[in-house]
Amino acid sequence: MTWVDGLNAAIAYIEDHLTEEIDCGELARIAGCSFYHYQRMFAYMAGVSLGEYIRRRRMSRAAVDLLAGELEAGGFTKGVLSSY
Repeated sequence: MTWVDGLNAAIAYIEDHLTEEIDCGELARIAGCSFYHYQRMFAYMAGVSLGEYIRRRRMSRAAVDLLAGELEAGGFTKGVLSSY
């Protein structure tokens, strides 16, 4: 598996588990490297830190759900606050 394949597999895991707590050690295992190296590889290839990427994805998903009427404003706020 190449670095890109590992990164893509870990991103797929993130997308599948956005509404759950994400185990960063599991992401590194999926990518086939240590957590230390995974964080650095992710930041280099994605242009943002792993934590920032997850926060942004959760925010964009919550915004889509809010606009689609699947989430109320109170639920949106609760979801955003629990992400921090």
